[in-house]
Amino acid sequence: MYDLIILTTAICRPELHSECLRSFSDDLKNQKIHAHWLVNIDPALGDQKNTFNNFVDIIGSTSNTISTPEQPCFFTAANKLIKECYTNYFKLLNDSGYVMWLEDDKNHEISFNIQELISSNYDYIGFHPNHLFEFSFHPSMWSKKFFLNHVYQPYLENNDAKKDPEQLLIDYHCNKREESKDHFQDVNRIHFNGVFNHVGREWNDQNNVKKWNKNINGSSVSYEKGT
Repeated sequence: MYDLIILTTAICRPELHSECLRSFSDDLKNQKIHAHWLVNIDPALGDQKNTFNNFVDIIGSTSNTISTPEQPCFFTAANKLIKECYTNYFKLLNDSGYVMWLEDDKNHEISFNIQELISSNYDYIGFHPNHLFEFSFHPSMWSKKFFLNHVYQPYLENNDAKKDPEQLLIDYHCNKREESKDHFQDVNRIHFNGVFNHVGREWNDQNNVKKWNKNINGSSVSYEKGT
């Protein structure tokens, strides 16, 4: 049984992955966290095989599943990870376990006691400013119940219609709040700042990535090198 399932959407920038995620992976091993890491590597910007091999090296002995689709699509990546988590691994997650969303450009800057958070009774643990009501894919840990009701359920009801993954959740929960002003009010949550830092935009600037085009419906993501 797992205590933590990690979901990571990624593109082909292995040097950034080493910078951002290796120390977190080391903490998983050093703290003996029983985790499974699900990664989707979209073939955008670089060498998908090299990125795959680097992820294998970063994750090391932690149980993992790494997918390498032929076409990049942010919606498909998020949708696949969420549904694969529920279909294949949710039954293997301890009742007190968590699902963690951790994208590939979030730099792990401060180590923390992972098991202490897993042993807590929080529904939602956010490593970002408190804006749960605007639901985002910043690094977060979701209890089993929270993942099922507030993350998986919106994707299940969406019937695979391609849409910006974050906007899908925002719209779903905005509609729920219109139905009931108490929606989310009973979520037991805590937030920590400074644990993960978003470095993707800075990395793009440093590597002359000129433009990020994301279709408003989240159906594709493309990157362009500057001249």
